Amino acid sequence: MNKHKYILSNETTQIEFFKIEKFLQKININMLFLKRNPHKLINLNNDLRIEGYNNFYSNILNLCTIGAFSYSSSNLGYGVSIGRYSSLAANIKIMGAHHFPEWISTSPHFYAESYHSVDPQMVTHIHRTKRNVTIGNDVWIGADVVLKSDINIGDGAIIASNSIVTKDVPPYMIVGGNPAKIIRPRFSDDIIEKLIDLKWWRFHKKDLKGLMFDEPYLFIDSLRENIELEKLKEYSPPSFTKDDLLSKINAKTT
Repeated sequence: MNKHKYILSNETTQIEFFKIEKFLQKININMLFLKRNPHKLINLNNDLRIEGYNNFYSNILNLCTIGAFSYSSSNLGYGVSIGRYSSLAANIKIMGAHHFPEWISTSPHFYAESYHSVDPQMVTHIHRTKRNVTIGNDVWIGADVVLKSDINIGDGAIIASNSIVTKDVPPYMIVGGNPAKIIRPRFSDDIIEKLIDLKWWRFHKKDLKGLMFDEPYLFIDSLRENIELEKLKEYSPPSFTKDDLLSKINAKTT
């Protein structure tokens, strides 16, 4: 019988960090705060998928879905997906439970069936706190940003600190404010179109050396040439789930 006990919920599984620390190190995931506090509980999102090569700064206790070469300084819960090469600053939050502004009252006191004709499952706390936030590749989100649930942050986007984002952010747009609005695009339409087509984040960082990241047109031309000459191979590491991480523990006890 497995001696390890896990705390289960609809959102996360919790386990002491030291039990999976060695495996995370093997796939180059560095959780600085937990490394100094190995007996603290780490939250593994039930929808977790990770590729590795990630750093988690500050007092991060959550391991969320995240692509290779991204880092986060924020505790993001379940229902959040982060692409590759993205940079997330501290204290980013997802808005809380949805209320119903079109009803007579927004108070949860009236969510009992006797007060409405809506499907009861639609007004439960679990349903109202569902998250579906997709953060693309090469996204930079500043500190103290609040994100509405059910939104998509496009590839290459930048969100200014202290912004409140209530709707989708298009690729390569810089947004800011409350509510966040488009400030300007990062590049010309021509460059944006080419970057979206090339999807440079498909490749390992070591294969992108020498491509002049500070010169967009030169980068694009060089990358396209290398792709056409088949000099580059897409980086396709295994993607690990919550169950994969827990199985590493089970393997030690059987």
